[in-house]
Amino acid sequence: MTNDPTTNQKNSRESIESSEMDDSANTNRSKQPFRLSTKYISSINLMEFAEVLPLDNNNKPHPRSGHRAVATESDFWIWGGYFPSIDSQQQSIFNELWRFNYARREWTLETVEGDGPNLTLASHSMCLYRNLAFVFGGTGFPFGQTVSNRLYILDLKRLQWKHCPIANEEPEEVYGASMLVHNDHLYILCGTNRWTYNTNVYDIHLPTLTCTQIGQTFNELDEFNENGRYRQEVHLYDQQIFVFGGGGGSGVSYSLENLPVFDIENRRWSFVHTDPDPIHIIEQNIRVDAKMFPGDADRRNKI
Repeated sequence: MTNDPTTNQKNSRESIESSEMDDSANTNRSKQPFRLSTKYISSINLMEFAEVLPLDNNNKPHPRSGHRAVATESDFWIWGGYFPSIDSQQQSIFNELWRFNYARREWTLETVEGDGPNLTLASHSMCLYRNLAFVFGGTGFPFGQTVSNRLYILDLKRLQWKHCPIANEEPEEVYGASMLVHNDHLYILCGTNRWTYNTNVYDIHLPTLTCTQIGQTFNELDEFNENGRYRQEVHLYDQQIFVFGGGGGSGVSYSLENLPVFDIENRRWSFVHTDPDPIHIIEQNIRVDAKMFPGDADRRNKI
């Protein structure tokens, strides 16, 4: 069967439109979203962590790093990941999707169909739009030997993958990038191919899957011999994308003292100086190799 890019783009757009219809239908059902009991969340201001243990401790994901995760109102999802060779244990790279249901406190290894990633299962980027998880880039093992610039959609209701061919400009093949969705646009920032690091910004118009590069790599302010970063986190506020932490080519981890900010209207990078938090004693010069979700440093399988 011929792999027609036009047909693939049409199917991908239909997935996004179908997600919007599903979201509307769920809203009309007036189903009350699940809320974690105060038994598991004890801090009103959310400045404390609470560990939620599964009821069945034997059925859970293997410890891993390099995976990515998204959270919906009812479930916590993780995709991919890597476990190194330790003692007699064999190294593993995981082509699997796990779901943790808050209400049942239960892990489930899901069966997924469709055209999904199968080689680049570590340090990909992942973000949520309605009931769709966008997955971009990533690497396999050995790290950097296989690197991707492919974009996939994972429908979390239908448990189905779709590859989304990108039109116009293709982003660089990278791992450790960041993504977010805003007003029918998917923004991809930063990353590395192992040899070079960047802070490029790509804008993918979701209705047409047309990509345009709108930001170029800048020279770092705190590390004069560095440019580019990976494994950072991003957040959109008032049409500006704030970048937190990340690592560079020489092994440096970037501090939170001067945050790179990308203005999506003016398409320009700038820096914002931060002040330390006087209440929680969080220093602005702390250096962060940013991770949104646990599991990397100590390789535990807990949330």
